[in-house]
Amino acid sequence: MTPKPRPRAFTILELLAVIFVIAVVAAIAYPTIGRMLNNRTVKAGVMTVNVAVKAARAFAGRYLQVRFDDIDPGIPGDQPGDYSGVAILFTPEGNLRLIENVPNAVASGAFLELVNLNGFADIPGREHITMPAGIGVAGIVGYTKVNNKVVPLLIAPPFAVRFNERGRLVVSEPGQAGRMVIYDSDLDGAWNANNSRPIDYDPDAWDPKRRAGLNRDANTFGYQLPFGTIESVIGIVVFDEEELRRSVRLADGTLDPNPLAADPGERNIKAATREWILSTEGPSFLRNASMLFFNRYSGAVIE
Repeated sequence: MTPKPRPRAFTILELLAVIFVIAVVAAIAYPTIGRMLNNRTVKAGVMTVNVAVKAARAFAGRYLQVRFDDIDPGIPGDQPGDYSGVAILFTPEGNLRLIENVPNAVASGAFLELVNLNGFADIPGREHITMPAGIGVAGIVGYTKVNNKVVPLLIAPPFAVRFNERGRLVVSEPGQAGRMVIYDSDLDGAWNANNSRPIDYDPDAWDPKRRAGLNRDANTFGYQLPFGTIESVIGIVVFDEEELRRSVRLADGTLDPNPLAADPGERNIKAATREWILSTEGPSFLRNASMLFFNRYSGAVIE
């Protein structure tokens, strides 16, 4: 009786060759798979911004024929008030807060509406919208030239996107009053009104007597906000913040512990972070982020 031949097993060399081929394929595919997952997460962030914009524009149109009664100081009850719409406040914690104009806020003895500055407070009863975990945003406040190329100037939160009572984007030139959104955050309850963002401005410094999210304003019933003066931006960049923190390095090659901070004496995001966010794939596509602008006339999002 002829014995059956024993099945031949893989040799060590053959197994090593198979493992090597699998490793090569995985190394080639990993960046593509990672980029697909990253794009999906960033798209979720873009959708969140879209939801906030639609809600803000809807709220902004509520008071086209607004009239304020006599309890608002300085505005006679028989005269229509000067309502200036709604803004979206992007906070460092990843919240998108819908806030509406408060026309009777006082700044240095003058009503903000009379000095072309506007105070804002949370819309009563409106929950915050939260960005997906790990997704970061930066605001576009202007442009600069780097190697003869026009590059957006970016700032980290807090910043605001502002719409007027017709749901149209409010934009202005740097230094103009309309560029700013002002919040009640001083110890004495006074409104902070100026046209600059000081170098020593700390966006995370909370007023100990008016902690955001805990105390409510007796007049507007909105939550107190921790900020003073915030810049309103003309566009937004949405990116994977976790990937950013794994990628941006200091001059010595170590990971930057705070890549979204500004350089000393500056207010814009540091150059290395800006380069990563705005790095392109091909002539015009961002590799690591999505850039959003707003139609000046309709306020709609343009990606």
